[in-house]
Amino acid sequence: MGSDNSTLTETNFSLRFSGLIKHFYRTNEIVSGMIECYYNGASEVKLKYVSVELVDELVYPTHESLNPQKSSSIYHIPFFFKKQILWSADDQNELILTSGTHIWPFSLHLDDSLPPTLKQGNHQGPCIRYYFCAQLRQSGWHMMYIEKQHFIVIQRSMTSVHETHLEDQDENRKGVRLHAFLHKNIAVA
Repeated sequence: MGSDNSTLTETNFSLRFSGLIKHFYRTNEIVSGMIECYYNGASEVKLKYVSVELVDELVYPTHESLNPQKSSSIYHIPFFFKKQILWSADDQNELILTSGTHIWPFSLHLDDSLPPTLKQGNHQGPCIRYYFCAQLRQSGWHMMYIEKQHFIVIQRSMTSVHETHLEDQDENRKGVRLHAFLHKNIAVA
């Protein structure tokens, strides 16, 4: 049987979404998928829980110049978490992770209040980014865990009542024409 010293270091852990792997989502969309874990260890591992979490964070760089040296730091400030426990152990019941493939399905709703992803320009300035974090947490006093992140882009969804159609055309003196329009928060030129 399993040893109390078995850890998750031997685990090949992957997060996989159902259907095609998407990186672009809209608010009010439901994201479903599964966490797939392949364990190739010789001994059993006891798990406390398996979870998936949506994390929204603000990322911004800072640059300081002290006379002879320059230093840069990147800060990550998480400001939204939505966690779903897919399996949790109680005092009497633990999940024994044996060698092989284990699958846990999940489904998370992307709230309409989420701000859209904001990309960073030329590695300067702040950005807002989202990722799913899948986690296996081992039971016991040492509480080892393994996690996998999958970054996604979220755009605001708009209902037909709030949709704005903005369009403009212009031509310069050399005859170069620009025709741009904003449709469902996506700029096309």
